[in-house]
Amino acid sequence: MAITKVTSSVLEAAQPNITSLGTLTGLTVSSTTATVNITGGNTGASLINFGDSDDGNVGRIYYDHTSNFMQFKINDAERMRIDSSGNVGIGCTPHFTFDVQLNSSRRIGFNYTDSQNTILSHDGSGNIESLGLRGNELLFYSDYDASNPDGVERMRIDSSG
Repeated sequence: MAITKVTSSVLEAAQPNITSLGTLTGLTVSSTTATVNITGGNTGASLINFGDSDDGNVGRIYYDHTSNFMQFKINDAERMRIDSSGNVGIGCTPHFTFDVQLNSSRRIGFNYTDSQNTILSHDGSGNIESLGLRGNELLFYSDYDASNPDGVERMRIDSSG
């Protein structure tokens, strides 16, 4: 049955599948807004699958209630994740405010703190270079590792040049 207009009788006729692991808690329709509420367990997940005859979940919006992240799958692979801090990763789990996996060995990240905006480039081996903007200064860093998580400052350009 194709639903072209949502009314209480159409919703009752559609009879959505509801499992014991989660409930469809409400569908609210007004003249300007339609809202669907999906509630899962505190340690479970809530998800919406998009499928076809070859794959029942080739696309998915997934919310993990344990770790509080949202994942987006496209063509049956995770393509984007928003973590509990609001950090966004495209093609990767985010380590920075905005993190993009460019290919199998290269990533670029953008990070913001109250004191500095940073653009980071890193490879799959943990080598990171960054460019930071702090007040009237431009800072260049390299050599990040576990013993030096902030990297080594290599050059600084201040407001006087």
